[in-house]
Amino acid sequence: GVCSSCFVLAGCFLAVWASSHVSILAHSFGHSPELLKQILAIDENYKDASRLLAQTVKLRRRRWYNYPALWGTLSVLFMIGVGVLLFPKIQSLYSSQAFSPTLSVPTAALLQTSPPVAVSESPGLLPTPTAVPLVWKRIAVGQEFPRDTVSAFATDKNDPDIIYASLQNAGVYKSIDGGLSWRPAHQGLSNTQVMSLVIDFLNPNILYAGTMDGVYKTEDGGGNWRRVGEGTYLLMDQQDSSHLYARNENGIYETRDSGSSWTTTHPSGKECPTPIYAWAIHPLDGMALYVGGWGDCGPGLYYSDNGGLTWTLIEMKGRPDIGSLAIGLDAQENIPIYAGSGTINTPTENRGLSVSYDGGQSWHLINPTGCDPSFFDPDNPSIIYCASSGLYVIQAMEGAVHRRGLNTMKLTTIHVDRINDKVRILAGGVRSGDDKDEGLFVSLDDGATWARHSNGLASAQAELKIDPHDAAKMYLATYFFSKNEKASCVLYRSRDAGKNWFEIYSTIGWCGPAFDTTGNFYLLDWYALQMTWDSGDHWLFEEPGYLAPYSLQGTTQSISANPFIDELVYDVGNQIYYSEHAGRLWMPANGSEGLSDARLFFKDQGQTLYAIGRDHHIYSIDGGRTWMSCGEDKTASRSDTRLAVDPQDSRLYLATPGQGVFISTDNCSSWQASNNGLGNLFVNTVAVDPNDPNLVYAGTDGGAFISFDSGKSWDQINDGLLGATVVYSIAVDKDGNVYAATPYGIFKLEGK
Repeated sequence: GVCSSCFVLAGCFLAVWASSHVSILAHSFGHSPELLKQILAIDENYKDASRLLAQTVKLRRRRWYNYPALWGTLSVLFMIGVGVLLFPKIQSLYSSQAFSPTLSVPTAALLQTSPPVAVSESPGLLPTPTAVPLVWKRIAVGQEFPRDTVSAFATDKNDPDIIYASLQNAGVYKSIDGGLSWRPAHQGLSNTQVMSLVIDFLNPNILYAGTMDGVYKTEDGGGNWRRVGEGTYLLMDQQDSSHLYARNENGIYETRDSGSSWTTTHPSGKECPTPIYAWAIHPLDGMALYVGGWGDCGPGLYYSDNGGLTWTLIEMKGRPDIGSLAIGLDAQENIPIYAGSGTINTPTENRGLSVSYDGGQSWHLINPTGCDPSFFDPDNPSIIYCASSGLYVIQAMEGAVHRRGLNTMKLTTIHVDRINDKVRILAGGVRSGDDKDEGLFVSLDDGATWARHSNGLASAQAELKIDPHDAAKMYLATYFFSKNEKASCVLYRSRDAGKNWFEIYSTIGWCGPAFDTTGNFYLLDWYALQMTWDSGDHWLFEEPGYLAPYSLQGTTQSISANPFIDELVYDVGNQIYYSEHAGRLWMPANGSEGLSDARLFFKDQGQTLYAIGRDHHIYSIDGGRTWMSCGEDKTASRSDTRLAVDPQDSRLYLATPGQGVFISTDNCSSWQASNNGLGNLFVNTVAVDPNDPNLVYAGTDGGAFISFDSGKSWDQINDGLLGATVVYSIAVDKDGNVYAATPYGIFKLEGK
């Protein structure tokens, strides 16, 4: 009896304790998000505030029956009650068998289990620590850098707080709080250039990402991805989520079993239409596809009723640049087709957004300024949302066009859904003119008001350079892209070895920089050469009449300067031009034709040069005046640091997309794979320690790697990268200090 009373008193105490703690937790979770939001508004500390905010929101969304502490307490109380009831019987049983060699215990008590405890979602998959005694330390958060370009959105229809955003350089990011905070969700992507994203409308834990390395699939809400097929751009059958299409420059592929197997339905280049720059799927018929034709096939709108096996040119003949398509569905199940057409090179009469209500037989121009049709009002398909310089809402039947804010921003993608009968719009935008408020925006009132939600979202592609004359001076060129426009670049400078950054220049084109022998550096500003002699405080273009003597050849894609020979600079395009007078007079370099997006690399006091294009490589032994083809071409990374030259040997290291690192010891005549421990990752950047050529670094879409034996083997060094294991570029200064530019800022490699 005394023991029973003790159990009851203990149970009451535990019940009161559990109740009070649930109340305290609920109260704390109710107030902590506001505090964390204030912290994020001041400092985008991705590791701490953003992560804690996401966790707090998850806890706020729990119901009373989801608290582990509560279930644990109830389990204890249940076991106490069972003990109170069974104690007398057990005591008597034990007494009666006190001298028996065996002890019989009722099995019912042993089989009791606690109620299931809800397992909260992981705050993010962090890289696996390695045995290498090195760790990255973030020295600059990078919140002043431009956000990466959003390529697509996907939302969970069952939980509107769960949003996915794919980025053109930094992978896939996930929000569980309606966009207030973001975390990386691309574990397993070997390439993080994600151009499309679709979600299974029956199982929102399944998503497909179209990357530059093919189609990837996740079945756990972005926790882990695996490659399942070819293709970069995706369409999902609106009637059957296991039926998808993917396309790239090599054709159109189809799967009917959620990506387990694929068939090629339209081989590229073998029949019209080709190439394809816009496509759409019929909302009621998964076999019906529409594409915008281009080139020699005859421009216009093509239709297939058999999944792309055969095509018919149905209308819009002569429209050479149908860049966007959307297929709607109204209340009467009519199928309006929207087609956006027009670039700066398109005749005015062929520009704009047109609509057809009869399957493409007749068309009506509803917006002559042009925009990309993206999404329909979920409850009123006659209203379409259009992305351009700002957001347009078009009432197709009436022809009325209305703006919905973000007027100065170039929008790259939008998503429209409804929450509690209110239209929610998600928009991704990039810089336009002086507007620096790019990133990801959310409107909960059909575009009347907007809030920027980029906390934890990745920074844009970045190239890190260290001044060869002063290691404390660093430069970061950040690149972002908008439709129908060349790459835009913003150049930042740090005078304190990467801790603080300030914008010093912005341009359309490549902003380098390229250093010469004296500490001056050059970059590309449209079709003219720009130069500074004082680290960016003053520029050549500030002087009158700059354009005539410094204009370039028209196909320029980058600028280079010989770091060993005075006033020798290079205009690098489809062909290389050189100037021995710092850009005032240009001469064509013999044998340099046929390049594409090349970068120059130097050795032998500037006499030996390597021009490494994306698909073609050449070299020169006379300072870049004449060139010869390398013996073997490999597809190279797009980074400025795609090649590393061993300063003490003939060894060259080449970063490749999807094939790891290749090494040449015979002046680029041949290449051998060097991927032991590295695999076939998309490698963005390589660097060699100038004081110890055995130390080589590689930055990939799957993390950072180090080789202690000149590339024979590689070890991963991802500790400290905060989960965003994408390394845009690596730079090593003259003292051997190693720095990395990543989507989460600037990091320095240090010993543990």
